[in-house]
Amino acid sequence: MARTLFEDPTYVYISLALALAVLAALWHERRDRRLAWAMLAPVAAAMVVFTVERLVVTDREKIASATAEIARAIETRQFGLISRCVDTEFSAQLPVIDRRIKANVVSACKETAEEFNVTKVVAGRMEVDVSGRQAAMRVSTMVHWGPGGRQRALLVWDVRWIKRPDGWKVLEVTDLRQGI
Repeated sequence: MARTLFEDPTYVYISLALALAVLAALWHERRDRRLAWAMLAPVAAAMVVFTVERLVVTDREKIASATAEIARAIETRQFGLISRCVDTEFSAQLPVIDRRIKANVVSACKETAEEFNVTKVVAGRMEVDVSGRQAAMRVSTMVHWGPGGRQRALLVWDVRWIKRPDGWKVLEVTDLRQGI
């Protein structure tokens, strides 16, 4: 329910639109002043839902934002920004990154991006499961690389996040594979 209300209230808007349509049809048929006033309720509810959805930033949205920040840092070659999103207890099960060394994440990203001439990273479909102070995420990224960024690779990452006082941080990258 919280996800529907705070992150994607599309179904709430559809329900309110249907309620408004029913009330409008009843008002058109009966021309009752009370029905005319009742039509304001779905409109007011939609405004409240819109305001709440904009004001409340969920953990899932914070993780998506951090993921987008990492992608932008790689694209703009500002690799130092990546370290803000990586936990001090970071570990990875990837051959290019030594285990439990946060600094190696930044250098591995830099070396790989420069070696393959990465021009763009698009974080696509994200499945985020938040459980208390930890979260598991599977994210698909489209990486544009090579001369002019004409070559592309779809990479699927399994990432564990941890909530620290200064925000969500990448705790572990457990799997990386080529997507289809």
